[in-house]
Amino acid sequence: MSDEIAKLPTVKVWLNSTVIGVFSDRKFGVAGEDHYRLVKPEVVLVSCGAREKSLSFPGSDLPGVYGAGAFQTLVNRDQVKSAERLFVVGGGTWG
Repeated sequence: MSDEIAKLPTVKVWLNSTVIGVFSDRKFGVAGEDHYRLVKPEVVLVSCGAREKSLSFPGSDLPGVYGAGAFQTLVNRDQVKSAERLFVVGGGTWG
């Protein structure tokens, strides 16, 4: 798909790049394998790449409320310390 998108005259594709900062002047710091650039995009599209089947309940959309898969990725892969105190509710192998 990146080849198709790269053909568009108004789109630049940077594979293997990560946005490492979003600043108050609306510029984004983008780091790649051999570059760091500050860019000021006209449009930002955030695509997480996956979606969990989450249960909807009051407060489920608040910051700090995670599905089991997202939480496991943050802790195991990204080594993010989630909180000083933690409450987990679940069942099955994820819970």
